[in-house]
Amino acid sequence: MKRMVSDMGKTVKLLINHYIGNDFNPSRQTTFMITKECLQDYLTETEDDRTIEEFVGTYDSDESEVVYDYAANSGRILSEEITYCDDFIERYNDFITRTQMFNPNMAADQIATKENYYWTAYVQ
Repeated sequence: MKRMVSDMGKTVKLLINHYIGNDFNPSRQTTFMITKECLQDYLTETEDDRTIEEFVGTYDSDESEVVYDYAANSGRILSEEITYCDDFIERYNDFITRTQMFNPNMAADQIATKENYYWTAYVQ
């Protein structure tokens, strides 16, 4: 599993990878940034003895998702970005195009957001 982490001063960037099937490449990836203080609070609260540097070097997507939830619940996510694989983007765009043929005045986000389409149609 690819773990991309950037440690920039007082912040830490973590990844959550979501895979469909046995793919080696994630179909959906969430990159989010939190403060080191937030990560340290999480490690302390969960009685995890790792340092921030050890966590950053060893975490997996499951742990990152728990940290994400922890930070989100306390409003401490500084930024986040979701990216999707090329296959998803192609299928989403095709779905939007076909739907707009019958509803030309509808914008893509009125038809389905990428997140909604990902979890309700693509993952299935």
